[in-house]
Formats: sequence, C-alpha cells, structure tokens
Amino acid sequence: MQNSYHVAMADLPPVEADGSSRDPGVLDGLLRAAVEVDNRAWREVFGHDDFTNIPEAYLQSLAQQQNARKRLLLALTGPVFASGQEAGLPLLQPHDDPGDAVVVGTCMIMQSRHDNLHLLDGFEVTVDPDHRRRGVGTMLVRAVETVARDWGVDTLISWGTHENGEGRDDALHPKEGAFSIARDVPALFALRHGFSLAQCERHSVQRVHGTQVSVPHLPHGYELVQWINETPEELLEAKARLNLAMSTDVPKGELELEDEVWTADRVASSERDTYRNWMGLSTAARQVESGELAGYTNIRQRPQLPAVAWQEVTIVLASHRGHGLGELMKAANLEWLRRQWPGTERVHTWNAGENQWMLAINDRLGYQVASVGGAWQKKL
Repeated sequence: MQNSYHVAMADLPPVEADGSSRDPGVLDGLLRAAVEVDNRAWREVFGHDDFTNIPEAYLQSLAQQQNARKRLLLALTGPVFASGQEAGLPLLQPHDDPGDAVVVGTCMIMQSRHDNLHLLDGFEVTVDPDHRRRGVGTMLVRAVETVARDWGVDTLISWGTHENGEGRDDALHPKEGAFSIARDVPALFALRHGFSLAQCERHSVQRVHGTQVSVPHLPHGYELVQWINETPEELLEAKARLNLAMSTDVPKGELELEDEVWTADRVASSERDTYRNWMGLSTAARQVESGELAGYTNIRQRPQLPAVAWQEVTIVLASHRGHGLGELMKAANLEWLRRQWPGTERVHTWNAGENQWMLAINDRLGYQVASVGGAWQKKL
C-alpha cells in the first residue's frame, strides 16, 4: 500500500536565560526519530558513526535561535494536528498532536539574524532508506523553497557528500578549484531540482596516533596563546576581527556569500551556544610588539564521541602571512589535542578546492582524502 506523505515544520521554545532547554513536549519523540533518520543516512554514506548526532544536543541546538532563525522540516507518513501554520505548512509546537505520523525525512533550515539575510545556507535533505524514490526528497526541497520565499530569501545553498570525480569522463566540475564530483545519486538529485555546483571541498581525515607531526619554530616576534572552549573576554574583539577575515578571505567559488558582520558580543553569544554541546581547543598566534592576534585555529569535539574531533577554522590576517603561522598553529593545536583529549583517534576537516595553501599544510600534517563535498546553489 502506498504511503501518504506530508511535510510539517517543528519549532522548539527558545532556551531559558541560563541556557537550559524548555520542555519540548510531544516534539521530543518526533525530533529523536528525526535524529535517527539522519544518523542512519550518515552511517550509510560514511560506513562509520563519526557523524552521529546526539539527540539532546540536537534539541538544544534547535532551541538556540538568538543568532539564527531555525526550523526543522519533517517528512511524515501521515497528517499531524498542528495548532499553527508558517509559510502554509503545519507548524508543530510542544502541545500539538502528531497523531500516528512516522518521520521518514528531515531537513534543518537556518537563516542568520546578522548578515546574509538573502540565503538559507548549509541545509541537507535526508530521506530514510526505506522511503526513497517515492518523492519524499522532492517534497522537502519544495518545502524549503516555500519557506525561503516566505522569509524573503532568494538564494539556497545545500551541501552534499559525493564520490570523487577524478578520472571520470562525466565528472562534474565547478568553475574554480582542484576537485570534481561523480554524477552520483545526490548530484543527480540536486541537478534535477535546479541546483548548480558552485564549489567543491576536500574532506580529509587525520589519524591522530601513528602520525608524526613536528611543530615548526615560532617566528621571531610572535607568541602562541591557547584556550579551552569560549574565547577569553579580553580577546573577543580580536576574535571578531579574525572571524570577519574568515568570511572575507576564504575562497567562495561561485557561492553568493556576503561578508559577515562580527562583533565581540556576537562572538560571545555564538560561542555560548556552541559550547553547551561541544568542547573546543583554540590556538592563536599573537604579535608580541602590537599585541594583535595574527591568526587562530580551532578543533572541536563532542563529549559523547571522544574518538573523533573536527578541525574547524584556520585563518591568518593578510598582514601577518608569509611566516608559516597557519601550519604552526594547526600543528601546535594538534599536539595539544593529544595531551588534552588522549582518546581522540581521528580528526575530520574540509577545505575548498581553491585553497591550495591550506590543502598543502594539511598534506604535510598527514591528512588523507576521505570524500569530496559539493556546495549546491539555487537562485529562486
């Protein structure tokens, strides 16, 4: 018997002032089911559990909306009884009745409250393997476009994980960068729905143990500064300048991304949200004479997944480049990780195909190619 599918949105009450979550009510079961759908998909793509979502962290993240408006789109096997609507879709809230609906697909959408108000960035459509090729993914994409128009958005950016296109005659190439992707199922799905390949990223993995990494000598006139989790208050202004440089200086391919607006308050607020669910190690290079932070790098880890970590931002201000600070900071942070989190076995990272300098640093640090990420863009 053919299932009847429906799409609804879920919205959690905002977190309390102290950061604690409010009661999600009936949404708790639906959102935990959504997490399991995502986790099944990640296991299928990568063959391991490094990308496992933690239900409690997922729920809290959805409720943290100070810096971004968020909604979770749910593809369901039956109708729900929602008390409200948004963008013409049922809007489920904690006191509503989900009926007997079963979650078969998900998509989290976010819109920054600070900048790039023209886009929804970073969403991924996930469909349970048992319900694919029945139009569920298409329903979710159409729902994303409906919400985007309702929010005044005209640009969509979605990320996908793909087979490497190297050596394939029919590979898809962005206009810039060193990588390509195969015309696999996710790529064909994106093309069919009007998205174009705007950029490729290399996904690499560093094996922490058994990889020899030497920390380069500190250049004259610089010192290293390190901290755990949130940036110290006295460094927030400097961190805001580095975050701005990260948004302006990194390669964007054809992605229509505007420069971001960063202040000390935004850094502090964003990090409070992040480190309710993560742990972080940051290493910065500081010019001794001026006291200016020349650059920084960051690695994060979930307490529930001690074997895996995520290499995040690495940036050096243009005026301080040419001294090897990027490689120095990353190597020093990795050595610190080995001491601070000795159970870590792997570090994942992504780098744009145009970023030959950071890719070369990662090669020297022992990162190995794991997959290729594709950034898909669509103008409404």
